[in-house]
Amino acid sequence: MRCDACGDESVVAFDVPDELREYAPDEAGVAAICPTCLDVRSASDADVQGGDAADAAASAHDAFPADPDAAAGVALLLGLLESLVLNKSEIQSLVDHLEASGTDVFLVLDRLEADPDVDPQVDLERRRPQLQQLIE
Repeated sequence: MRCDACGDESVVAFDVPDELREYAPDEAGVAAICPTCLDVRSASDADVQGGDAADAAASAHDAFPADPDAAAGVALLLGLLESLVLNKSEIQSLVDHLEASGTDVFLVLDRLEADPDVDPQVDLERRRPQLQQLIE
């Protein structure tokens, strides 16, 4: 699968857990994230080449949690960060869910920001303090 945003060929499709579907693009059961620009979009089963997408979100980047559900949640959060204003309630709910399950969202953001191979569409350095203010 190719990234529509940056053209990278290594887009990773992943299953969206039922409890996180409301945060997924188009409330899809399968989504995809580009490990280079961190663009998140819905993905149909037909887009998933090579089969299983169950644990794939955790493989998108070393900064992602090993737990597939937590990794999917982080990926979905990255997709929501494009617009803090429009996605405020979803972001707050998703961060609460992730933190309750033991995921340090800010540590993941810091690691992604520090990786020279990641060129996110969203300015993570600016979004991090805005996100902190939003969820406090």
